[in-house]
Amino acid sequence: ALDCQGNEVILPSSTTMPLPTNPPARLIQYVLIAASEVLADSRVVEAWQLTLAVEDPALGHVRRKGRCQPCGTAHGVPLGRLRWTRKHWRLDPRYRRCRVLD
Repeated sequence: ALDCQGNEVILPSSTTMPLPTNPPARLIQYVLIAASEVLADSRVVEAWQLTLAVEDPALGHVRRKGRCQPCGTAHGVPLGRLRWTRKHWRLDPRYRRCRVLD
């Protein structure tokens, strides 16, 4: 993924993420991946982080033919939208994430 600050965020392998098991206050959650930096052996190493958010951080982006103009602010890149239905989470197949303009 490419975030709005131009950082390339690479997920090197398949991973899992624990999801809340009780009905949440907000029935829609967005799965985000974000660039991060960690200190390892006295040096800074690029890393990634998966999180859940109640709002789509790309919601206010200018769109043109499914592509987005980067906003320049630091926020995670939405990978998908989850909906709470009948005691479990479902991936929303109608969600179209914004792709950064070339």
